[in-house]
Amino acid sequence: MTFAEHRVKRPWPHAVPLVEGVDGYPAPVQRLLDPEPAEEVRLEVPFPMEYLRAHALEVIPPLRGYYDAGRSPEGWERIDTVSLHGKGRERAWVNVLRSPSNHIFLEFWKKDTEEGESEYLITHIGSEFPERFEAFMEDARTWFSSEDVDQQVAHWVGGASLSFRGTTLCESWLSLVKVPFGPVKFVVARRDTKGNTRTWAVNYRSGDLGRLASLRHPIRRLFGDVTDTAAAVTETGASTAARERMAGNSADVVRD
Repeated sequence: MTFAEHRVKRPWPHAVPLVEGVDGYPAPVQRLLDPEPAEEVRLEVPFPMEYLRAHALEVIPPLRGYYDAGRSPEGWERIDTVSLHGKGRERAWVNVLRSPSNHIFLEFWKKDTEEGESEYLITHIGSEFPERFEAFMEDARTWFSSEDVDQQVAHWVGGASLSFRGTTLCESWLSLVKVPFGPVKFVVARRDTKGNTRTWAVNYRSGDLGRLASLRHPIRRLFGDVTDTAAAVTETGASTAARERMAGNSADVVRD
């Protein structure tokens, strides 16, 4: 845009109004551009006790910060720790816990030592667990000696499985499965009454089954003696191919 400067009149400074903010806009526009603060409304919405009982422990581990001491100020107690595999980048272990109300829980942990990330799943076990655990160990030994563990197929191959229910709010299970064209895994899962499911899984390594068998000792102390039908559970009979895929590691106890 071009214009002749001599044709432009220079107004007196006070003739130009000073405008700030929304001055000069119509009132409806001012209310839109600069609305009055809304009145604060506070409302308490308590979680149902059933939800808290079923899910609160999934958010914060009950012994967070007190694993070395073995007991929290709230009364949670670590009874024992069983290491699944304690060398290599991924560590995995199981904590046996007793709550202040004398309920027994299993805490399954895994940790990536390079990334520093950890993951856990807590399950409640009841008096039915010891006997079912012995049956699971025997089924696992049989499965490792079968040809199913060597299958290289495009679907999941299920091995031994242990189902248990500590409360009416949740059911849990521990399984050995072979993933499609992949390794054998330990899978732990829990599902609430609405079908919401959480899972925890680690790759199986040679010797993990024998180390998992150590759970029977603290379980015996907590629930009483059970028939030791699998005291010498080993992987004798597992195929050579399976052993080659599952590199062994000794068990060092690892705590979060």
